Amino acid sequence: MELLGPEKVDPADVKKIKDKLFGYSTFWVTEEEPFGELGEGVLFIGNLRGKREDIFSILQNRLVEVTGDKYNLFMVEEPDSDSPDPRGGPRVSFGLLRKEVSEPEETTLWQYVVASLLFLLTIGTSVEVGIASQVCWLSILFEHQVVIGECL
Repeated sequence: MELLGPEKVDPADVKKIKDKLFGYSTFWVTEEEPFGELGEGVLFIGNLRGKREDIFSILQNRLVEVTGDKYNLFMVEEPDSDSPDPRGGPRVSFGLLRKEVSEPEETTLWQYVVASLLFLLTIGTSVEVGIASQVCWLSILFEHQVVIGECL
């Protein structure tokens, strides 16, 4: 299924990111694959050239310099890795997604109203079911005419 909207990563940006972001001193890219549920991103598979935390920090900063606030970079465990990383732990890859796809939208006023209404209906239903399940015991308290065995 081919994604047709502005959500897909621009191939020109992928080339620019691959040339300016990655390199022999950070992460050497060996291949690219689609990334995300609908293939809206790019997964860069390759060899990590240092400590994960340091490289990820460097790549995040470079990404902002190269593309601005357009994309998010994720460090993920390499999906089809046969061997662990020589430095220890699983092999890692980097996923690139547009911000519109990878970050949730702002919650609207209507979503808060619907959530509050559903919360109140849940509370009301729980109270109603709780009272209905205790009708027999309530009749014992108020009328003292029902034998305890009848409620069980």
